[in-house]
Amino acid sequence: MRFFRFSLLLLFVFSCSQHRQNHSNLVDFIPENTSIILKTNSIENLNNSIDNNGFLENLSKTSVYKGLGEQLNALSLLEPSKEVLICFSKDSLNNFQYSAITKYSKDLFLRDSLKNYTEETLTYKKISIIKSTYNKHTFYSAIIDSTFFASSSKNLVENAYNFNNTNVELKKIYNTTNNDKTVSFILKSDKDSFIKSFFPNGELPFETFTNYLAVDTDINQNEITFNGITQAIDSTKSFINVFKNTVPQENQTQNIVPVTSDGFLSFTFNNYTNFHSNLVKFTQVDTLKTTSTLFDNIIEVGVIFNSSESAIALNSLDPTSTKEALISEQNLLDTY
Repeated sequence: MRFFRFSLLLLFVFSCSQHRQNHSNLVDFIPENTSIILKTNSIENLNNSIDNNGFLENLSKTSVYKGLGEQLNALSLLEPSKEVLICFSKDSLNNFQYSAITKYSKDLFLRDSLKNYTEETLTYKKISIIKSTYNKHTFYSAIIDSTFFASSSKNLVENAYNFNNTNVELKKIYNTTNNDKTVSFILKSDKDSFIKSFFPNGELPFETFTNYLAVDTDINQNEITFNGITQAIDSTKSFINVFKNTVPQENQTQNIVPVTSDGFLSFTFNNYTNFHSNLVKFTQVDTLKTTSTLFDNIIEVGVIFNSSESAIALNSLDPTSTKEALISEQNLLDTY
């Protein structure tokens, strides 16, 4: 009898360890290898903003955008009443996959009267997955813990039943996004990331820039506005760590950029000594170890781009000292 009770106890413990994961938030469902996450409160408003913005309208004519649009065609069937996450990832075969995650409601996915739509229910391992085909594009979906999960990959839907994303860094950066913006992006930096670089000529690849980047985006007819935050783990070799132990200052470069310029890049710091020390560690370039008084009073460095040319702008707390440091490097080009 004692052995029987012990066996029952083992069976109970084992059964508890095999229970299906419970999810409480949308972020818990994000697939493990996701590189890009789009967060929006309205797919319809997002589509309207894209259609009405001139830059994105031209972008929508490119082959890459069209290919993506065709794959995401199924999302037009959804009418969510709350926040939606659209995740992009690559599977084990390095194929592009997408997933859509939102809280389930009875009016979320109405397809009874749809044309060019068929579906079947796949049931196995005590789970049910709906296979849908709309305009010759197939996607899979399921309702898990009151959450609707749809994906171009059946495996991702199946895994969603048992996988619970416990990535603490991802959840921290996710919680910084603004719920009132047109769309928010969360980008993960890795070798398989779809975004190769944020910088001109690809001089600093995205994979060495940071770990995560979160950007809130407002889109209207005449402009696109970005505002975001980036996060890097200290133990990783990320460019963003060159600003460690420095305090950001107010950017001023935008006040001197000519209207004919293509754009500009500006970064600030309050302590050049700390910044320089971090930069030497990151680049491991011996030439950076050469001492110079030029940057002693600098709190901002800007780069202004115009076609294939560029100009450097320095914001100094002591213009006189900075000018004196530049004297030995000056060459007279012309006299006016």
